[in-house]
Order: sequence, then C-alpha cells, then structure tokens
Amino acid sequence: MPPTLCHANCPQSLSETIELSESWRSVHNTKAEMGYDDMCDSVAPQPMAGATDLASAKWFHFYGDAGRRMPTRPPGFQRCGTQNTGWLATPHPPVGAAPRTSTVCFQTGGSAAHYCGATAQVEVCACSYDEGATTTYLYKLPQP
Repeated sequence: MPPTLCHANCPQSLSETIELSESWRSVHNTKAEMGYDDMCDSVAPQPMAGATDLASAKWFHFYGDAGRRMPTRPPGFQRCGTQNTGWLATPHPPVGAAPRTSTVCFQTGGSAAHYCGATAQVEVCACSYDEGATTTYLYKLPQP
C-alpha cells in the first residue's frame, strides 16, 4: 500500500490543513454544563473568518479534544461551543475518493423542526497518511 492514500485534489499532507483541536468544539461540550461564551467561526480570530465562499475556503481537520470528524447527525442545540451547532448531513466519502461536495446543516433551535435550520456547502475528503491504518477526514470550510 502506498504511504498516502489520498485523492490528488485533496491535501496530500496534514501540513496543508489547519487543525481544529479546541476542546470547546467537542459534541460533548454543552453550554448549560460548561457555561461558555458562544464562539463563532464567521468572525476573526477564528480561521474560517473571511472565507465568504467555497473557492476562498481553506482545508481543516479535527483533532484531539475537538474529536476526529464532524458529527453526522444533529449533536444538539448549543453544543460545540456555539449557539447553532453544525453537522454533516451527507455521508463522509471513502478513503482516496475525489473531494465530495457536502452539506453542513446548522441546528438553529432545540426541536426537530430546527435540526437543519440553515445550511452551507463544503467539500470533504478522506485520506490516510499512515498506509491505511487510520482515516483522516478533511473539510474545506467557508465561514458559516
């Protein structure tokens, strides 16, 4: 197996991405329990600020206390350090596949009617940088 299993249109190393490792990004972090101030990735100094569309967006990956990937179902209102929690509403691609245009839903309220109250288009890649031992999901994220 080659050392890197990653489509040519995806970042070929983690050094080409920005790591999101802040503990407040975790799905286990709730506003009620943690008492945090809302963070917002659309304003500086957050790394997505200023990327008004997918063409100007950068590649990111989750790591450490933030988790390993974006959730694929609504994690709950007021989690992940923000008021309107984002989650990937389309499946993650397989390792080595071309970047997949995907939809991020933002939960804008506490009821099921608000699970996808707002959306954004992103790109997602799945790569292995360790000969297939683990999968790293990469996300091209504009400001929400």
